[in-house]
Amino acid sequence: MIETHPFGIFVPPRAKYLILGSFTGKGVGINSYDWFYGTKRSQFWPIIESVYNMKLPVKKNKIKRYQSILPKY
Repeated sequence: MIETHPFGIFVPPRAKYLILGSFTGKGVGINSYDWFYGTKRSQFWPIIESVYNMKLPVKKNKIKRYQSILPKY
């Protein structure tokens, strides 16, 4: 089955990094997860914690860290 993602293409002209990952599929019930990459099997946040050498145990900390690495538009 091919799923069309609801987000459009977004490639900032001065992008330096590419973080590959995937969002939860529609069939899983996306509202059941609290935030990006929220499934128990996801390795996204453990990788970010390792790269930045910091623990992000709660959603608020994850959002703050994520926003700090995004370019300011």
